[in-house]
Amino acid sequence: MEEVTTEMIERALDQMTKEELNELTKHAYRRLVELGTSESNLAEIRAKYGLNEKGGLYD
Repeated sequence: MEEVTTEMIERALDQMTKEELNELTKHAYRRLVELGTSESNLAEIRAKYGLNEKGGLYD
């Protein structure tokens, strides 16, 4: 199995549609919530990356 590199991940992200990126960010955000990330940290993450309340780039 091929080792995944940062460059490979960046290329894959560059090829994703806006909808795919939105779903990926929402999934990652939900995972942070599941892991017990504090609301203040979640708010900082949303502000830093311009995410909405659901953790997506847009609804």
